Amino acid sequence: HGGRMVGTGAFYQISAMLAALPTLGGSWIISINLFYRSIGARFLGERNLRGFKILTAITTTACVVLSTLAVLTTMPFHLPLSEDLTSQACNLAFSKGCLSTYNSVYGGGRHDGSAGFEETFKLFGLILFTLALFRVAKSGLYACFDFRFLGVLGAAIFVFVSVPAFLFALFVKKNIEGFLLAMYLPMGVAGVLFTVQLVMHIRAMTAGRRGPWDKAPRPAEVE
Repeated sequence: HGGRMVGTGAFYQISAMLAALPTLGGSWIISINLFYRSIGARFLGERNLRGFKILTAITTTACVVLSTLAVLTTMPFHLPLSEDLTSQACNLAFSKGCLSTYNSVYGGGRHDGSAGFEETFKLFGLILFTLALFRVAKSGLYACFDFRFLGVLGAAIFVFVSVPAFLFALFVKKNIEGFLLAMYLPMGVAGVLFTVQLVMHIRAMTAGRRGPWDKAPRPAEVE
């Protein structure tokens, strides 16, 4: 029973969700944060702390607005969008041996207990906001050269969040929602903690204290 719940249908839904993210707003969030990371590091290298704070505020606002617009423009159409994203799975209905997989993608019949993708797709907004929070905060810490914190916290989250979440999905929840939780809960926890650290750095900059951002090379040094 557990083997069927982690079978083809569940992973097909995960693949469809991953395909939706970049096409429905995720690629914009990634692009904005690549810009933020590089320009933010330059501002800190120039000791332009005011510019870095303004850039952080603009980047955060842009990601929130884009995520909100993506959710508002996709959720009213979640049914046709989910059908389009899983259209290739319709071919499974023509094979008797694949009917169980078809049911696990679309729901209905004696399937594995997971929701159909049209229900799973309703989690798209939460996942996109989680991605945005994580990307903004991580890019800010990259610009601050706080690699030690990123590494230590990443290892801790893997041990204390990722592994327990995966085991919960595999042996307790045993469906698509459980695996999405295992995938994005660590990212959400990291996003919150990265944000707290970034806010503390900005406050320290404002107070004139030193920190890892002082390691940022000045433009003259790079040249």
